Amino acid sequence: NFQFETTAAMSPACYVHVTMIQPHIHTKNDLPIRMYGVIPITVDNPATHLNPIILSADVFKPESTSSIQVKEQNGKRMVYTIDVVDNGLLDLTRFSTPQPHGTFYAREALGVKTWDMFDDVIGAYSGRLDNLIGIGGDGFVEPGSGPKANRFKPMIHHLGPFVLEAGQTRTHKIDIPNYIGSVRVMIVAHDNDAAFGNAEKNVFVRKPLMVLTSLPRVLAPGEELNVPVTLFAMEKHVKNVTTTIEANDFFEVLDGTSRATTFSEIGDQLVYFRVRVKRKAGIGKIKIVAKGNGEVGKDETELDIRPANPPIKEVSSFVVENGKSLNAELKKI
Repeated sequence: NFQFETTAAMSPACYVHVTMIQPHIHTKNDLPIRMYGVIPITVDNPATHLNPIILSADVFKPESTSSIQVKEQNGKRMVYTIDVVDNGLLDLTRFSTPQPHGTFYAREALGVKTWDMFDDVIGAYSGRLDNLIGIGGDGFVEPGSGPKANRFKPMIHHLGPFVLEAGQTRTHKIDIPNYIGSVRVMIVAHDNDAAFGNAEKNVFVRKPLMVLTSLPRVLAPGEELNVPVTLFAMEKHVKNVTTTIEANDFFEVLDGTSRATTFSEIGDQLVYFRVRVKRKAGIGKIKIVAKGNGEVGKDETELDIRPANPPIKEVSSFVVENGKSLNAELKKI
């Protein structure tokens, strides 16, 4: 057993190198007459860690301003950024909150070449592996994963960087758009390039009455469709709900612009609106507004309206002689 004292200079890792030499006259095995190995020892310095803490409500309300408080667990100074991102987007690439400490204090390759003259000095039989042994274990290359990429307005906020002095707590205000779902609040922090840390918290974004409209990505002039609207009553006091539809000049609502719904308990219900696309192309907008027991839910969708077939052109060529004229009739295809 060997004992030694680890120091801050050894962080994030040090290496132990062991050499074993067998007796010169020993030929009972076919192992090399000398063997050696290297093993890393991880040295974790507590002073290099930051522990940010996120203090916020467990539920954010759409179309409102929410507060997020940030502090360091041990009262340390830190510089940090805040990101609030839709969990659905993060799940597309299985994105995890960045951990800068693991990057800046990753185990480094040994970077030391080892050789000896035993081949020339010791002549005993040492097997055929003498010159074939390679030293590994230094984690020189680790494969990484690349990013990927997406009609919906993304729920993304990036704030910072901010400076938090020792012992302080800072409060940040974030405007929440008309969004329903779940977001992840992420903090990445450092201090003087010597200490690093991160934190995350999942927060639901919802309100007592929510609306979700289902529409295709593209419509063609002259099409008719039923627009399904899902109403979510998330609180018991939401009972009688009136839902209305508003559309821009690209749509015509066929069977009334209002629907009445009654909820007996917390849950969801489906209502439909019949609309027709007018004979023109452009960007259509449909807005659904639900009101009930003092609560309001909204959902607005933009979508392309374009002909089902691409435009077709025909070109005719003519030659006009000097002093003559040409009458050409233009025909629509």
